[in-house]
Amino acid sequence: MLVQMSGLFLVNPPAVQLFADGKTAPAEAGKRFDVEYVMDGTVQRRGSRVRALIQMTEVETGNAIWAEKADEDDDDLFALQDAIVEQVTTSLGIALLGDTAGFRMVEVFSSGKARDLYFRSLSRMYKFTALESQMARDCLEGILRLYPDAELAPGMIWLYHWFDGAFGWSPDKARSDQEVWDWAQRAVSAGDISGFGNTVAGNLALFQECRAAAKEYANRAVTSQSSCPLCYGQLGQIQSYFGDPNSAIKTTRYALHLERVFPPWTVHVLAATYRDPGVLDRLSEALEAAGLPA
Repeated sequence: MLVQMSGLFLVNPPAVQLFADGKTAPAEAGKRFDVEYVMDGTVQRRGSRVRALIQMTEVETGNAIWAEKADEDDDDLFALQDAIVEQVTTSLGIALLGDTAGFRMVEVFSSGKARDLYFRSLSRMYKFTALESQMARDCLEGILRLYPDAELAPGMIWLYHWFDGAFGWSPDKARSDQEVWDWAQRAVSAGDISGFGNTVAGNLALFQECRAAAKEYANRAVTSQSSCPLCYGQLGQIQSYFGDPNSAIKTTRYALHLERVFPPWTVHVLAATYRDPGVLDRLSEALEAAGLPA
């Protein structure tokens, strides 16, 4: 959930697993990833009680600037996870973000019911079936019934409609595509805290070859979510398609920097942007990274 919070940069989880053995000091791990803060923690058990101790370290000084603990019975580990999420998001929303978008998200997820619906939607999404997609969408729409002005849910509901159309789960692809557009627009109108609504709208405008609209949506996306590699990757693709390879190279390289462990399509965008201005030596490097013949 922290990755959805505007203004907060998070290193991709697979990369962080390199330090899961606890042998590297938090500040040293932070320097490896060029970040300002590192969060780490330990778990203790006594009888039927489990305690999670979490702390935030400032990389530059090596000092712990924030610490918290959460206790629950060991027969309800999900409750322990919820307690950690609530304490971290509430504290960091105040200590590091300080913006109204961050506070709105904290407000939504301070509700146990809303949190439960959100995490249920994620668990359904990763199963990638038509039924689970529908159930995930139902969970997000449940958040909207609790919080009609919630910004996060519309920015995710479009994804499940996209799944329906892309994977043939819907008998009416045109209707699914329209739902994608409608929910993306709703996310944009609500403030689009995740940046996903503007990213989708920009992608659709790109397919329609609406240059000005595509660029406007994509720039809004990176403004809303300054740590999202997807938003920057989409902006790079739009810049490349509409004849601005120099900007596209800069934007796409930054997307790769944010992602750390990135999807192959992002490298394809970078290769295309090197090709257009004739930067052939870097093009070969990008093609090699993407596993494509030079």
